[in-house]
Amino acid sequence: MAAWLALVQPRDAVRSEPERDALVLRTVKAATLTEAQVAASAIDAGTSQIALHLGARHVLRVCNAYPDNGNLKIFSNDQELTSFMGLGYKSCQEWKELHIQAGNVLEFRLGGLSAGALRFSEVPWDNAVVAVVVYDVIRMTGRSFDSQVFQAGVAETQVGVFDAFHGGTRAKMWIKDSGENAYVRSEELHYDDTVAIQPGDYKLYLHAEDGQIVDQAPFVALNSESYMVVRCGGAGPSSARAQEVLVYPISDENALHTGSGAAPPRIEMPEIGNPFPEPTQWEKWEPEAREAGPVQGESMQLAEALSAVAILLLFLAVGLMLHSLRAAL
Repeated sequence: MAAWLALVQPRDAVRSEPERDALVLRTVKAATLTEAQVAASAIDAGTSQIALHLGARHVLRVCNAYPDNGNLKIFSNDQELTSFMGLGYKSCQEWKELHIQAGNVLEFRLGGLSAGALRFSEVPWDNAVVAVVVYDVIRMTGRSFDSQVFQAGVAETQVGVFDAFHGGTRAKMWIKDSGENAYVRSEELHYDDTVAIQPGDYKLYLHAEDGQIVDQAPFVALNSESYMVVRCGGAGPSSARAQEVLVYPISDENALHTGSGAAPPRIEMPEIGNPFPEPTQWEKWEPEAREAGPVQGESMQLAEALSAVAILLLFLAVGLMLHSLRAAL
């Protein structure tokens, strides 16, 4: 049974730029579901298990990377989750608000043949994302699918990197800043890794052994989202596919600028020669010598005029009273 781990490990790569500018922040050692998947002698051949957490909601994401014409169908405890047609090649689907229980089994079938099963021994973390890439049917050797469980509540972007290519051709996956900036970061994404990166607009490249780019794809990474990045293609039983990059889910670039998926704003520090901002006009006034601004000055003048009128009316009223008293006497 695969271990359920949530350890964070620093990357070993040597960087020429400060760590704060690194594109890949760290490697997340997540739960993998690739052990004992094709034990042909076992009764549950092609079945992998994962330990999960009780009482939670989950998200299931599955991609079909099998380079052939057979569609992928997914069953949960013998009940089909996919539509009648299933998932075609390079198609993915997401199921939200799943309540996975201990003992639940997800079975994958490609063209009517078994592509393995995923058995849950416990229940995952709340809001955990279970990601599965199916790329073959069960055989005597090799694997039929790879899986990752992404941690919930991670502030950065999580990326699971999968190699589902059929054949001996090798290619490396690289991620690079999109755009024509003076400083463009680029870094290799290692297969079977789950990494945390900064949110942003990127491009993914497949580099062949001779350095040529065989495929590329845009990649918009939002905050707190988890993605599946897959190298797929190769020779199937009845068809052959070119090497391609598959990304799921696809995020809207506009979301990077709405605040929902953007990186935290950079705080601009004041210059060394002037560590504090200039005080405003009101802050410069001393309490005992504070002068009136334009609006306050007009108000004071009006108040003084009204006071003078009131005093004059008072004197007039007193004079009239004295005159009345004298006339009465």
